[in-house]
Amino acid sequence: MFEMMELGIEMQKAVREVQLKQLDAASEALDAMQRGAAETMQRQARAWNRWRRFWGGGE
Repeated sequence: MFEMMELGIEMQKAVREVQLKQLDAASEALDAMQRGAAETMQRQARAWNRWRRFWGGGE
């Protein structure tokens, strides 16, 4: 019986470790998406400013 409890505890530890790794991966993916969105917004703002300057709109 004690061995079964030990096995159960080890399984729970393994499951928690996998879950933590999944959360870390998800966090990294979200960070990358946010960086990508911020970079896209900056590129769009620069493009819009160039377009306005081209047509004489100034800054």
